[in-house]
Amino acid sequence: MAYLVSEANLERQKLLAKVLNPATDRLLSVLQLPSETNCLDLGCGIGETTRYLAERINDSGEITGIELNPDLVNAAREMSSGQRNKISFRQGDVTRLEFADNSFDFVHARFLLMHLPEPEAVLKEMLRVSKPGGVVAVTEPDFSFQRCYPDTWAFERIADLFGKLFPDPFIGRKLWSLFQNLDYGSAGVLVYALVETNENDLRRIYRMTIEAMEQGLIEKGIISEQEFEGVCEEMKRVEQEKNTLCIGCNVFTAWAVKS
Repeated sequence: MAYLVSEANLERQKLLAKVLNPATDRLLSVLQLPSETNCLDLGCGIGETTRYLAERINDSGEITGIELNPDLVNAAREMSSGQRNKISFRQGDVTRLEFADNSFDFVHARFLLMHLPEPEAVLKEMLRVSKPGGVVAVTEPDFSFQRCYPDTWAFERIADLFGKLFPDPFIGRKLWSLFQNLDYGSAGVLVYALVETNENDLRRIYRMTIEAMEQGLIEKGIISEQEFEGVCEEMKRVEQEKNTLCIGCNVFTAWAVKS
């Protein structure tokens, strides 16, 4: 799997985690996982989500983060040093997990499947390594709609740019059906709407993500360098504006209990 977003700016991952943690809180409040839960977190990046899960559910269980990029694995380990929870990070391919069947109580991924050409294969792997009675949960976006008011043309371009670069930036709405196709008819689903007024975290994360997409967008001929600079400048302008309502993408979470 080729990385289409540069992770040179680790602050972007930290900010993304801040924006998405409320959606994870909603999931955990529904699941009510026991404190001894052993967890697997796929596509963990620098470990922001992994550490968050450890804080929320893992008093006595273990949690393992899996990430393909070795630099991010090293960063995750450094950032987690001294943490009292049993956290570990491993480099690995999420399409071929190096774990035995029925290994984990909770298998989780957040904003991972949108980057993958065959998300069903990853869901099958997640279900394979989950114990009977264990939970598999995924959180993904649907970037079909995001706007600011006062309006800006740059935000109206996001869906097109994401749609041309990533395998499926609209996969969030499809998660429930993906579980149904795997014969998990009892799958649950939550939708979290990202809305912001007085702060500018959402506008910052969109701007930072577009900047991190520069190489992929230009190399694939999706946008010219001049056009790219114009989009970034407009997003910076909007980020600095006061009294702006920002409506981000809908964030979908779906989960199933392994029979």
